[in-house]
Amino acid sequence: PAVLSALLAGVGGSDLPAREAVAGITAPTLILAWEGDPIHPRSTADELAALITGAELHVAPTLREVVGWRARITEFLEVAVG
Repeated sequence: PAVLSALLAGVGGSDLPAREAVAGITAPTLILAWEGDPIHPRSTADELAALITGAELHVAPTLREVVGWRARITEFLEVAVG
């Protein structure tokens, strides 16, 4: 609970960098979003994916699918890093 509380406090006080800075990202990028996330709206993930050339976006339709993200991240890294 203490870690989550600190995380949420940090999220609430921050914003994304300028769109130009985000658009300049050239590293392989995996964007994960959860359709029902009350803190990180889907629209933010969509905007990031539109700004970052070649970004891979995956939106989990349910919280249950978020559990599978570990395998998705591992697969992404295996391809991106080699």
